[in-house]
Amino acid sequence: DEAGHLVGRLFRRGRAISRFVQLWCDIDPHGRSAACQLAASERFLWPLPVAFVEPADLMQRILLWESQHHE
Repeated sequence: DEAGHLVGRLFRRGRAISRFVQLWCDIDPHGRSAACQLAASERFLWPLPVAFVEPADLMQRILLWESQHHE
């Protein structure tokens, strides 16, 4: 039961991180605002990018940070 709960949490966090990367790297000028709102509501603690970054590079940076600062 506990393992299922943990897997569910990890799945939801992974989807939220994926959505953040999509929004941040979107061409839509409102995408970054939405990404910031998502980061705040999900309580993401990693630093936000300061410039354009390729989606794959951004995902790699976030996951590296997450692996080094896990709960």
